[in-house]
Amino acid sequence: MNRTSAASGFLQFLGVAVAIIALWVVLSLEPIKQLHDAFTALREEREQVRVLQERVAQLERQLKSIRALGPDLEIELRKSGMAKPGEKVIIIKPESAQPATTAPLAAF
Repeated sequence: MNRTSAASGFLQFLGVAVAIIALWVVLSLEPIKQLHDAFTALREEREQVRVLQERVAQLERQLKSIRALGPDLEIELRKSGMAKPGEKVIIIKPESAQPATTAPLAAF
């Protein structure tokens, strides 16, 4: 075997190896993209969980402060027209305290 055919064979082998590596890289891109997308979605979900946990803590503090006010708060809220979930507010307006006015009778 002479030197040029050995070099040619090596270059051919090198070309095939590069082609195989390039094919492997191209085929690996989709799983890598999927993995990146999954990590991005996970990060977004964790952020949403954090926001919701903060909201729950805020609502628990609000509930605690409302409960501390006691039954007086419910009375005041009902006076302002608020109702518990499932209840319907019905407002009955009192009759007018002023008597109806009548026109004087005309003389015949």
